[in-house]
Amino acid sequence: TPPTLTTPSELVADAVSPGGSALEFTATAADRVDGEIVPTCMPTSGSTFAIGDTTLTCHATDASGNTGTASFNVHVKGAGEQLADLKTQVEALALERSVAERLGMQIADIRKHLAEGRTNAVCGGLADLVAEVQKESGKRLTPEQPERLVADSLRIRAVVAC
Repeated sequence: TPPTLTTPSELVADAVSPGGSALEFTATAADRVDGEIVPTCMPTSGSTFAIGDTTLTCHATDASGNTGTASFNVHVKGAGEQLADLKTQVEALALERSVAERLGMQIADIRKHLAEGRTNAVCGGLADLVAEVQKESGKRLTPEQPERLVADSLRIRAVVAC
């Protein structure tokens, strides 16, 4: 009887650079006779995963030569998906209508520029978005609300390589 592997069902992460994101994960294996066995996964935990989907496969072999296998998917969100998440985040803040509309329009413009491959316009739009959020901090945005919006915008700038 081959070892039984336990892996994540799926991992989802935001890219932090054009190359994707380094991700840690845990996989375990157990055999009825040999007990715990250390599985081998490719790519390994801590590897940098490219934007998009990667299927990982893990193997564990017991002392009798029986091999168990398990696979799972890693999805790394690129700039487009992260901008969609940012728009959802702005909508969830229940901001004053004029602020929500202004930020929403800025994000929509950035997404359009990204789809058109206009990197300079994306970078400028994200810089403008950060400035707008910081300008509203403590006014129409609570001091806490801008933190995540700015951090997410800066991460997206890094993914686009601004």
